[in-house]
Amino acid sequence: MSPSSRTLAELKKQGYIAQSVERYNSFSKTRTDYLGVIDIIAFKPGILGVLGVQATTESHAIARVGKALKEPRLSSWLKCNNLFEVWAWAKQGPRNKAKHWRLKRRRVVERSNILGWYELEEVEESCPPKPNLTFDFRN
Repeated sequence: MSPSSRTLAELKKQGYIAQSVERYNSFSKTRTDYLGVIDIIAFKPGILGVLGVQATTESHAIARVGKALKEPRLSSWLKCNNLFEVWAWAKQGPRNKAKHWRLKRRRVVERSNILGWYELEEVEESCPPKPNLTFDFRN
């Protein structure tokens, strides 16, 4: 099961209406994300805006966050009361025991025209975000 499939299943489990917006270009044999960074969009009745998600593995998560921070169109997405998160999946567990898939979410935010990110609690949607922000100053 791919990270996108896992993410779609988790979003639906949390009550979101979600769909993949990543497209495959058969001519160039490449995948194209919406706005260059969004694989899946999701919305939920009662929550303002649309959630854009980049689904990946934990080993590629920081690179995906870095790519998102450099994408100028993401700023416009966020200014329209939408959210953007990188959802990273990893198989974890004790040595010589059954491994389980764990989700780590990182939310990208904009404050004073500066994009930054912070980690959300694993899997649980209703947890309050951690207050410490990591900012990346773009040129």
